[in-house]
Amino acid sequence: MSTLNPGFRERLLQNCFDQYEGNFRNGDPANNKLDFEKIKSNWPLRHEVIRHLGRSVLLHNPKFVVGVPDGGTWIAEDLARKLDIVHIELSKHNVSKDIVGFASAHNRVNCLRLDRGVLVEDVLRTLTSTAGVLNMPEMKGRIVAVEAIWDRGDPVSRQKIAVGQNALIVEHIPAQLAPNSDLWQYASVQESTIRQGN
Repeated sequence: MSTLNPGFRERLLQNCFDQYEGNFRNGDPANNKLDFEKIKSNWPLRHEVIRHLGRSVLLHNPKFVVGVPDGGTWIAEDLARKLDIVHIELSKHNVSKDIVGFASAHNRVNCLRLDRGVLVEDVLRTLTSTAGVLNMPEMKGRIVAVEAIWDRGDPVSRQKIAVGQNALIVEHIPAQLAPNSDLWQYASVQESTIRQGN
C-alpha cells in the first residue's frame, strides 16, 4: 500500500461521512454512511484518492480496471485514464439494481480479450456487491485483486472472496454507530432514506 498523506483519513471523513437513517443495500439498518460520490466535485481530494489508488492498482500489473457499480464506476474511469489501461464498464440491469452486467457489448468483448484486471470499489463492507461482480462468468479468473478507498467491514462476519482485497483506509465502522463514537464529529446530516448506503 502507498504511504498516505498526513490527514488523509480526516479529509475523507470530513467530506464523506454522513449521519444517515435508513438501510444499506443488503437491508441492514444504518445510522451512518460513507458517501464517496462527494469526492467527485472536490478536485484536490479526488486527485489524491486516485493517485493513492493508482499506486496500489499498479502493483497488480493490470490490463484493465472495472468498477463495482455505482460507487466504483467513476473511480475505475479515473484510474483507467491515469494509468492508461482499459476501463470495463458495468451497470445495474434491473429495477431493484441487484443484477450487474456489462454496460455495453463492447465492454463485454474487451473483458473477454483481456486476462488481468483489478476490481475497484468505493467502500468494502459485506463484500456482497464485490462477490456479485467476481461471480460473473466473464470475470472468473480475470480479476486478480480488489482495491477500494475504505474498508469499513467486519472481516470476521462478512463473506470471503477468492481474490485479495486492499483499501487505502481499513477501519471497521459498524452500520449502527454508538452515540458516543468519535466519528460523529465528522458527520453531516442526510435525509432519511431506505435506498442504498455504504
